[in-house]
Amino acid sequence: MATKPSVQFLAIPATDLTPIENRMAVDRLRSLIATNGAYIKSQDGVADEFADETGVEGSTTGYLANSIPTMTGTSAPSGTAIFDSESSPTYSAWKAFNNSASTRWARNSAGQVGWVGYDFGSGNGKIISKMVFTAPTSGNGEMPKTFTIDGWNGSAWIVLETITNAAGYSTSETRDYIFTNTTSYEKYRVNVTVSQDGANVTMGNLAMHEYVTALSANVTYDAAGDY
Repeated sequence: MATKPSVQFLAIPATDLTPIENRMAVDRLRSLIATNGAYIKSQDGVADEFADETGVEGSTTGYLANSIPTMTGTSAPSGTAIFDSESSPTYSAWKAFNNSASTRWARNSAGQVGWVGYDFGSGNGKIISKMVFTAPTSGNGEMPKTFTIDGWNGSAWIVLETITNAAGYSTSETRDYIFTNTTSYEKYRVNVTVSQDGANVTMGNLAMHEYVTALSANVTYDAAGDY
């Protein structure tokens, strides 16, 4: 009679199974997400697989909210309002970023020129592709007419969009300027070469927006792009 070969068993410590167990749990969660079945204990009813959820949840296509916080000073609460000149403290550049059309940035310029912008700070670059101009409740006749939208590459201003002979603004009018940009810049500005009244230059409010492409519904992305 033939002798059966002996069978050897290798004991694996339980701690060594942790990576495998984690992988199985992740695969199961992904399966639940794919079938819209991952409604577990989470903040918004959608499975939050990672603790470092720095991405966007849900199905989203379009522009994010204004990337600039409501400013209360030149460098408060964060970032910095930048400019070439201010008429007076009443018309400080940061007032173009305080989400109020009743205040504004302005500068006196017989040459009709001037610029105002925002610095997100070192390491905080944004891919801005839309700016929203809001005319002030007074002084709307000084809004930009011919201007460029520029991004700072660290050594020079790069023109992202050029607008020539824009129509005049009515009081408190809001207008979108959408342009192509795939580069992250830390600083952006509106550089005016001709104002509506051909004299002073002003900006009631200036907002900057990033664009996001569609994500799968009910998915939370982490910093590495996983879900």
